[in-house]
Amino acid sequence: MEDQKARVDRELKELLEEIRVLVPGVQLLGALLLTVAFTDRFSKFTSIERIVYFVGFSAAIAATVFLVAPSAHDRLLWRPPNKEFVLKSANVMALLATPAGATLNVGIPRVGVIGAD
Repeated sequence: MEDQKARVDRELKELLEEIRVLVPGVQLLGALLLTVAFTDRFSKFTSIERIVYFVGFSAAIAATVFLVAPSAHDRLLWRPPNKEFVLKSANVMALLATPAGATLNVGIPRVGVIGAD
């Protein structure tokens, strides 16, 4: 049976590994949305379409920040007395990234459909 310290270490390692898997996908989707603003089709977007675009792009930024922050936080507060706090805060940040990621995944197809000629 693992003790408290071993459990916190294991859970933090698992959470950071899960986040490392998500970050490239979120960054790729955000980059794809960023390229939309530089296309000729973007100038044809209506105000509603631009709002949908900017909400999706903002969600990509928010999700990236929330997913990258736990790794930086772990590096800043890696000493043993702070590990449980780092685990709890990393969990909260990962949970905050979830609705941002969901908004992003709804926004990308919507921008593609809206901007279609």
